[in-house]
Amino acid sequence: MAKRSQFRQTVKDYADSEPGRIGYTRIKILFEFLSTEQSYVKGLNTAIEEWLRPLKANLETKNAVCTKKEVNKIFGSIEVVRNINAEFLARITYWLKVKFPHTAGFADLLLTIAPALNLYVDYVNNYDEARDTFEKLKENNSDFVNWMNNRKSQSGLVGDLSNLLITPVQRVPRYELLIRELIKHTSEKHMDYPLLNKAKEEFVQVNKKVNAKKREQETRQKLVQIERSIVSAAPLILVAPHRMYIKDGLLKFTFKNETLTGIVYILNDCIVLTQAVLKIKDKTVNLFKKTETSPQGTTENHYLETVSLKDLEILYDPNQLQFSLQQGESKYDFLFDTEDNKREWYTSFKEAIDAYALTALFEVAFSKEDKNFYVISAIYGKLRTGTTSTDKSDQIDVTSNILKIIEQQGGNQLILNSGSKSKLFNYTGAKKVKKQLKITCSIKQQVKEFIFQDTEGFVLNADSEPNNK
Repeated sequence: MAKRSQFRQTVKDYADSEPGRIGYTRIKILFEFLSTEQSYVKGLNTAIEEWLRPLKANLETKNAVCTKKEVNKIFGSIEVVRNINAEFLARITYWLKVKFPHTAGFADLLLTIAPALNLYVDYVNNYDEARDTFEKLKENNSDFVNWMNNRKSQSGLVGDLSNLLITPVQRVPRYELLIRELIKHTSEKHMDYPLLNKAKEEFVQVNKKVNAKKREQETRQKLVQIERSIVSAAPLILVAPHRMYIKDGLLKFTFKNETLTGIVYILNDCIVLTQAVLKIKDKTVNLFKKTETSPQGTTENHYLETVSLKDLEILYDPNQLQFSLQQGESKYDFLFDTEDNKREWYTSFKEAIDAYALTALFEVAFSKEDKNFYVISAIYGKLRTGTTSTDKSDQIDVTSNILKIIEQQGGNQLILNSGSKSKLFNYTGAKKVKKQLKITCSIKQQVKEFIFQDTEGFVLNADSEPNNK
């Protein structure tokens, strides 16, 4: 107690002095760094020592209340984060004890910790899934809830685990704010001033990187959710490094001379059209077609088409509750009940199309010859290899179908599931004919030919080698 009183008196004496009055706010900020870091690390220690480790121990028992996978999802890389900040706290504590009241050199300390904070990326990326996993366990697993409540009462723990798990997500932005405040109350003549500005930029970049990676992860998860929600004959692959989700909603639109209703997805490079249908015991019913009764079943989104934003025009009619998208000979009319809804969707489509066009202006044209993988032609049906027959009555050209699927799957690969491809290609030839799929590709500027059996599943990309030597 005597040492603490002496320390407080030292602080008071310095604060009452002339330089102390000038730098009083700066000193308060330095000690705010210390106090908030102490509280933060204490919370991380509680999450690890009082929750993570007891849960891991519980996994080794016969009465485990959750799985190892769920524990890993909930806590992510929290131990890595704790180790980084425990070291940072030790350095702050030592620095303030040794350097106080001379406060130069704190910027150096900040610069040493900034690179390590890049390791927060994994934790922040995992946080949404961690939160969802934790909430689902609390909603659906009574054993888990009872274990949590018992743990809380037996150990005298205060607060919810979820409040501790979110603190690393909030911490990096907090550092940036504190550094900005410190700069504001530091004289430009102070030895730390130039280095504090450098430290601020370091933390700004870390914060941007963390946020950018989080947005990428959220976009990836959203695209995966969309993929899984759509019923498609060929695998629907929307996840690609360049692809971003913009908007989706239930719309009424025309497609191949039919008026349909389904969810429309706007991405930064394409539009995905689906049709809402009702599934009843292996039967598919148009969900929005008027019927005398309302059958019970599950709603499915059936894939219709992926429309590239390239060369896509938007046609606006101020006198109608509709507008159109046109690409070559293909035209899609979107119908609305209100003017506000029409304007909202018109704006979303137009902004996406304009942004895509602007981006394209700055990209070098990527010709077919430059691609490592490009499909030249594709034939489906009865292939008459090894004969001189010219009969093509049981064959159809499916090149355009294949190219659309490749574009839908990101542009650099083709994935087709096992099972007959007749429905996928709308084949109407003889049913009993043994059908095959022949694809001629340019792979790394070399022409290669692939022949697949009708029911064969496969992946075709720039690393593929012909299977019919």
